[in-house]
Amino acid sequence: MNWIKKRYDQFLLVLAALALLGVAGLIALRAQNFGENFNDARANVVPGEKIVELDLAALKQAQAEVAAPAKWVPGKENNPYVFVPARYIMDPTTGQPTKPDKSDLHSDSLTGKKIPSPFFSDNGLPLLDPGVAKQDPDKDGFTNEDEWRGARDAMDPMVWSGISEQPKPDAHTNPNKADSHPPLISKIFLKKWIRVPFLLLFKAVDGEPGKTKPEELSFQINATDQNRRSKTEFLKLGEKVANSPYRLEKFEFKEIPNPKTGAQEDVSELTVVNTETTDSVVLVKGRQTDSPDSYGLFENQLTGKEIGVKKLLTFELPPEKERYKLVDIKEGQALIDLPNGGTYVVVPDPRKR
Repeated sequence: MNWIKKRYDQFLLVLAALALLGVAGLIALRAQNFGENFNDARANVVPGEKIVELDLAALKQAQAEVAAPAKWVPGKENNPYVFVPARYIMDPTTGQPTKPDKSDLHSDSLTGKKIPSPFFSDNGLPLLDPGVAKQDPDKDGFTNEDEWRGARDAMDPMVWSGISEQPKPDAHTNPNKADSHPPLISKIFLKKWIRVPFLLLFKAVDGEPGKTKPEELSFQINATDQNRRSKTEFLKLGEKVANSPYRLEKFEFKEIPNPKTGAQEDVSELTVVNTETTDSVVLVKGRQTDSPDSYGLFENQLTGKEIGVKKLLTFELPPEKERYKLVDIKEGQALIDLPNGGTYVVVPDPRKR
């Protein structure tokens, strides 16, 4: 240790010499393997025919995003603008500001019922537009209030599938899809019953009805058509009325109490059959009967046209090709057979009374 202290400069020189010898040895070893580092570079490259495809998924996604930039879609709050706050209105009941879809602003013109505002906001309709209930965004001929009202009960004109406290999910149709709408028959209303008097009047019976067999009775038939030559005839069952296609088919004796006098009133029925069409008409004694030529005049609010239909005849409702049949009609009501079975009552439009 004393030697190192006395000759430390020589000691440092020895250490440096040893370090140099170590580095020189390491370089010598590296030099021996230097050529091996270029073996891959000197190797013969065999050309390949297959080119590896590049992964362009990220590029294609970026191109798609550029082609279809993000759009602002108004939500149920009825706010179509990005930087404009949602609107509020003064609730007519509470007098407090409230969001439009929390207050029923529109009424159905047919039933007078309030249309819940969520029906408009949920379907992206302009709730604050005063005329929105009468609009038809999908151009299918059915207004927004029609789509909310839904299908009508076949026999009750005041019952609709969409008008209830808890309607079924499919009770309303979609006002934004032309192939989603109520049945076409729901747009039909009875406008007028055109009554045509029947050309024959069952006036009297010659004999004692109720005691005598119908085949032995004679029936007085009066013509109501002024153009016919013979105006009065007495005929038996099976005989044909002169100058007409009708034959007397059946007689049924009937009496009912007269509400004014309390006495029995003769309302016997005489059935006559058209020998050309086989259609039958029931004549009540002493009463004028409506002719089969009587017809109903209907208003098709889908097309804006009128439809005239005789009793027992069929008709179509465009654009459908299915046939509907008028089976009965009277003042203020018509009964129609549906193409798929069942019957449907048609009444006048209460909005036009």
